[in-house]
Amino acid sequence: MPIFEFTCEKCRADFEEYINHSEIGKVKCGQCGSAKVIRRLSVIGGIKVKGGASQACPSAKDCPSQGPCCSTGCCPMDV
Repeated sequence: MPIFEFTCEKCRADFEEYINHSEIGKVKCGQCGSAKVIRRLSVIGGIKVKGGASQACPSAKDCPSQGPCCSTGCCPMDV
């Protein structure tokens, strides 16, 4: 089940909900109970890559960590 982030229009509280996409319209603020909430854009972070294709990456030889690479650079192996 995905996590969605919201801000309450009434009390301005920020909160998260683990809900199905179909339940977004039923969300209420846990602080004041208002149904007037705004879904915020979530930022994904902390993605871990297992294995990886560091040897296949054209820039792998330039990465000091020899971690998984992409067009924007390489990740350390301990990420």
